[in-house]
Amino acid sequence: MNVAARSKVLVLLGLALAGCLLVVFASRGSAASGSICPPGTPSCINASLFPGFVAVGSNGLAAAKFTNMGTATATHTVVSVQLPTGTSAAAVSSVPAASCSTTTVSCSFGNVTGGSLVKVFVQFTATAASSGPVTATATVSFDEGNGNNGTPTNDTVVSAPSNKITLVDTGASTAVNGKCTGASSLAASTALQALSATYPAASGDLPCTPVDTGIDLVHIVAGSNDRITFIDLPLLSGNGLATVLWDLVTLPQGSNVNNFVLREIPGYPDTIGDPSTWPAVQACVSHSPPAGQDVCIDARDKLGSKGIRLTLKVLGKSTDPGLWG
Repeated sequence: MNVAARSKVLVLLGLALAGCLLVVFASRGSAASGSICPPGTPSCINASLFPGFVAVGSNGLAAAKFTNMGTATATHTVVSVQLPTGTSAAAVSSVPAASCSTTTVSCSFGNVTGGSLVKVFVQFTATAASSGPVTATATVSFDEGNGNNGTPTNDTVVSAPSNKITLVDTGASTAVNGKCTGASSLAASTALQALSATYPAASGDLPCTPVDTGIDLVHIVAGSNDRITFIDLPLLSGNGLATVLWDLVTLPQGSNVNNFVLREIPGYPDTIGDPSTWPAVQACVSHSPPAGQDVCIDARDKLGSKGIRLTLKVLGKSTDPGLWG
């Protein structure tokens, strides 16, 4: 073989080798992108229900969040929500804005780039009371193979059941009440206690404010007939405060307006614990809770001949302040 021919062969071999390297690097680059929904925790798709109780005839909120945990783009992406029995979808929206449907209870996002988060909000109407807590499920589908071998196909990833809520028939019990609306008020009562709350809108991108207030009919403080009250609020706009009126028709024996002590239950509702360890709720400072506190007493007044009305300021923290006195 002459020099010219040998040089030509070497050039062709070099090009072929370069092509192989490009294929290898491209393959490695694809594999390095990782799974869009890798197994394990945290999940790339989840659903949450708000508030803890939803009154029949009122709206609650289901929120589904999908995060593309890989670096590859998920294409033809659809996020859907399966609502529990006893509810129906009233409105579906998303962030960022997408094509959404109340019929399919889903939103079509198209391309979702690696590392991106999308959200679907379903305002649902409670149509029937539940005998116990109910859950929702979120689903995401996209056209990629999600890091699996073989031809990419439509992958579907389903979340575990969401946090639980209870659908309450307020015609049968006015002790608890919950809904998801704009800035508004809410009330709940028993024969001995009554709560009413006025609150501003939720902060962030929520389409409504999921709020709940009531008297706990499950947990009873040991050695006491007094019920725990709760106020369940999301984060409120501008670090806003809810105003809560708490009426006790009859004070505990030996108490009066001035010496009545209201206590907050740390860890409620998961942990009740010993009442002697519960901190007393402090007076408000300029109509706001003292630093580090989420509830305060803004005013106290007599109610009838034996009762008390407390005016509380409560900071929305996505947790339930449990109160007892």
